[in-house]
Parts: sequence; structure tokens; C-alpha cells
Amino acid sequence: MRSKNKSVKKTVCVALFCLFVLALILYELILKHKLFTTLGEWEKGMTDMLITRALGGGIFLVFTVYLGYRVLNPIVKPVEKNILYILPALVIAINNLPIIPLVAGRSEITAGWDRIILLFLECMAIGFFEEMAFRSVIMLGIMEGRRSTRKDILISILLSSAIFGLVHIVNIFISPSVMVVLQILYSALIGGMCAIVLLLTRNIWACVMLHGLFNFFGALIGECGKGRGFFDDIPTQILTALIAIAVIVIYVWLFCRFDISSTDDFYKEKSKKTRIFIDEH
Repeated sequence: MRSKNKSVKKTVCVALFCLFVLALILYELILKHKLFTTLGEWEKGMTDMLITRALGGGIFLVFTVYLGYRVLNPIVKPVEKNILYILPALVIAINNLPIIPLVAGRSEITAGWDRIILLFLECMAIGFFEEMAFRSVIMLGIMEGRRSTRKDILISILLSSAIFGLVHIVNIFISPSVMVVLQILYSALIGGMCAIVLLLTRNIWACVMLHGLFNFFGALIGECGKGRGFFDDIPTQILTALIAIAVIVIYVWLFCRFDISSTDDFYKEKSKKTRIFIDEH
């Protein structure tokens, strides 16, 4: 019976994978050039990013199910403790909005709600795609065979975060090199933060939310407003540095207290076999 269920699950996953890939190909080759003809260039770019990243995220969601990684439950107990684990990262995400310039009147949001909502959805789609790919599949894939020590788990976090950061090097073709280097660095740090959140909560949707909100608040003034942002406001830079240091200390402390045996919960039935393999070697 269990073998039959696994066979059905495999068939469904393969079918969904093919469906998502086919939808992505059809969109890129045919629909992309026929849809949204009445939209402006900004709206076209945002909508295109939303659709492609949502479909890409769907592909990695299928991979997550196929591999049996247990991160898709949106409500993981204990809920109260998991909320506390998420809060420091949430502060980081919200602080990506230049709050000080906004309050002081040096920045303002000028766009209508339609533009703001489209930006929000686009940022959430990017968060969905990148967290499913780099945390749900790549990090857990690296950690699956090597998690018997805290050092092994740390290596999995660092490797997946470094890969996530380095992927952004492709932006060298459209952005100044200094900005690209900064993007690689803070992307790796955000990746590490989301990795710790995933370890503590076993909830990939919390990572998707945090990642999406970080992108949204960081882009809000640039895409939907005017005035000073992070790079133009020294008080904002100081506040961001202080918050970042505090959050890093909190998550390092939590990681040091983290029960490494709980990582078996990510891998369902495979965990026992993997643990035996690790112990024997």
C-alpha cells in the first residue's frame, strides 16, 4: 500500500512538473508577446516577473514534494515559539523601508494602490521562487546527507547562502559593479537569515513571507515614491547597522542552542536511513 502511494505521488509530481515547465515555455514563447499590450512598460516588467517567478516557484514546490521535504505545513507547532523566532527577521524586513526619511518628510510614497499592490505581488513571487529553490531544495538537499554535527548544518547554511548570493552576479550586466557586490553580500546574509528561520520553524512559507516583505519594503520608495533611500540617508544606515548586529547576535545564539537532531523532522521516513548511514561512516 505504501509503495502504491509513493508511485501515485511520483506520478503526480512528474505531471505537475511537466505542467509548470510547459506553462513557463508557452508563456515565454507565445503569451508574453500577446498579453498586457495595454499596460505601460513598468507594469509589463512587474507582471512578467510575477508570472515567471510564480511558475518557477511552482516547479521547485513540486521538487520539494517529490523529495519528501517536510516544510510545506503553514502552521507548525509550537506556533507561539515559531512567531518569536520569526520576529527578529521581520524587523529586518520592515526596516528595509527607509522609515526615518519617510517620517521626516525626506521621502514619500506617490504611487496609487494599484501600483503598490502589483509591486507587492511581484516581490512575493520572487520570494516564493527563491525560497523554494535555495532554502527548500538546495539547502535541505545539501543538509540531507550531512547533518550529524552543528558544523555540518552550518556548512549547509553557508553553502546555500553563498550560492544564493553569487546568483545575483548576473546583474553585473544591468547595474554598476559596486551595487552588484553589495547585492551579493546582503543577499547572502538574507539567505542565511532565512535559513536559520527555516531550521527553527520548519516552515518555508515564513521564509517566503520574510523574503518578499524585505524586497517589497526595500523597493517601495524607488518604485512607488521619491526621495531619500538607504544609500542617501546616514541615520537610516546607522539604524540598519544596529538592528542587523542585534539580529545576527540573536540568531547566532539561537543556532548554538538549536537541537540538531530535530533536522531529522525535515526528511520524514528517510531520516532514519540517513542517520544510520551517517553513523556508520
